[in-house]
Amino acid sequence: MPVPRSNDTGRSNAGRDVAAAFGNQALQRLAQTAPTNALALQAARAGLGNRATQRLLNVGAAVPVQRYYDTDTFLPDADAQFVTQPVKPEVVTKDNAPEKELPYAVQYPPQNTPRSGLHLLVADDSSMAIQNVSAEPKEFYALPQIVTTSNAKLDDVGSSFRLYATSGTVTVRNHTLSRIRPVNIVTDDDAKRLTSMIENICIKISGHVIGTKGGYSRSVVLGQPDDSQSLAEISPGPTGDPKLARLARYMLTHDQISKAEAEEAMLAKDPIDVEAWHEQYGRASGKGELNAKAQALGINQFAAPAVGQGLGTFGMPAQKPTLDYSKMLDENTPTERESTWGYHFAGVVAQAIDAPDYVTLENYNRGDDILQGVRKIHVQVLSNYASAAYAWYMGLSLAEKDDDDAVRKKFEALAAEITGRSGVHEYFRIQAEAKPDEKWFFRMYGNAPGQSFHERQAASGEFVNPITVTVRKNDLWLNRLREERARIVPQIDATKFTAGEQANWAPRVMAARQAVADNFDEEIRQAGRYVSGQVSNTRVVELKVDMMVARGRLFNNDHYKTLRQDLRTLLQTGVDQDRQAALAILNAFADLNSPRWFE
Repeated sequence: MPVPRSNDTGRSNAGRDVAAAFGNQALQRLAQTAPTNALALQAARAGLGNRATQRLLNVGAAVPVQRYYDTDTFLPDADAQFVTQPVKPEVVTKDNAPEKELPYAVQYPPQNTPRSGLHLLVADDSSMAIQNVSAEPKEFYALPQIVTTSNAKLDDVGSSFRLYATSGTVTVRNHTLSRIRPVNIVTDDDAKRLTSMIENICIKISGHVIGTKGGYSRSVVLGQPDDSQSLAEISPGPTGDPKLARLARYMLTHDQISKAEAEEAMLAKDPIDVEAWHEQYGRASGKGELNAKAQALGINQFAAPAVGQGLGTFGMPAQKPTLDYSKMLDENTPTERESTWGYHFAGVVAQAIDAPDYVTLENYNRGDDILQGVRKIHVQVLSNYASAAYAWYMGLSLAEKDDDDAVRKKFEALAAEITGRSGVHEYFRIQAEAKPDEKWFFRMYGNAPGQSFHERQAASGEFVNPITVTVRKNDLWLNRLREERARIVPQIDATKFTAGEQANWAPRVMAARQAVADNFDEEIRQAGRYVSGQVSNTRVVELKVDMMVARGRLFNNDHYKTLRQDLRTLLQTGVDQDRQAALAILNAFADLNSPRWFE
């Protein structure tokens, strides 16, 4: 999506001038420490004067100064490049097209921006930089240690990508930054390692960043929980995920909020009028009424993902799905969007050393844009054959009412007549030659007003009533195992046999109990290794398959396979208390095969 150029307009002239001279971080440290740092205060007054120092402190205290900034002052070396691709593709004529092929293609031609007029967005600590353009940058610049740190974190989560420094540097404020590009480490095709980032669908490429290997489900991060916390899983659907509607409802109906309660609210199973809560959320968020709560939960403009995590902005459609209540034209009139996205995801691949700014690797479904190119080719081909001899082709003219499917069918029919071979082949040739999986790009975001991922997506006009959350690899399997262990093992411990049976049954029960606990612990260790990325990167797993395998190992352990048979015998021959104890243990084992494992 196009992103408007962002300029540093948040400071007064005095504050900006001094920030330029001293640097953002020095200004921030002075503003934060001067009241208790006599030497810093004395030095500032000696250099600037009392009034100027006070103005500086006022500016530093009142305005967030940790923000990336726009600059045209930097020094590139001879190898530095600033390559972008256009947001929208172009139709190009192919000079040497094969005989049975239309001489057209849909492409995203790369451009190397000339130094003249080039602007960079630079992280607050000057450790990273990227082009400040609405087009899509194919590289960013960073200190070498950022590459090392980022790759370690990407490895931890089992990401499919790494960063590497290639030729070219820029120097900004005495920081020499290397040109950084991504590498695909999971492909066996060496030619694609540096070009294809596997997918063009946003949720899939971001999944490869965060270690889900392109899967759709992932876990919401409220703030920065540790690995033991239970996280809500989300899977985008046509109208979002009801868990996000429940999160919106929680924010709207509670004055005091907490992450734990928000998590519980998201996992509730009660019926909810999703569209009504989406509208209320849109109205309140658009007025800024939810900002404090969003900040407490680390969502929307306050989302602060780490490397190896991602962000997801979701549209929250109300009864009429094109109405955006977060952008009201007046008290009663929401903005109507012509076209909307259900969601957009991005994966974080780098973070500034001493600033909140971060870089994402992104792509998105290019199908609609490529189809617009197909429309243009269709019109051009008809124009080429507009003479009377070919007038019958005019029956394949596109109508304004034609939907995507109609356009495709007409194009395939036309291409078949012109080329003498399958029109379907021509359609897919054009799609493939656009190479959407190679149209990845980088963006930089920050935490200052107007710089967040959420605000950029909201400003694009592609979403209605947007909400943004930080996400990470789905660890629901790990959470489910922990929950089941905490429930089943104590259930076995609680069973009591009569004194007469105690000697015979206690050892068997304890052996079975220990087997259950040990197996659960081993499964939890394996799940934890997968969540942390310590399992082989090539291992592609699905939640339900893993749960079935884990349950199978638990349910078929020899210790309590034998015990189950003995317990069934006891049900027929034992006294009431022993039968109840046996039944309790059998029920615990039966739960290992319960459908609730796969909900």
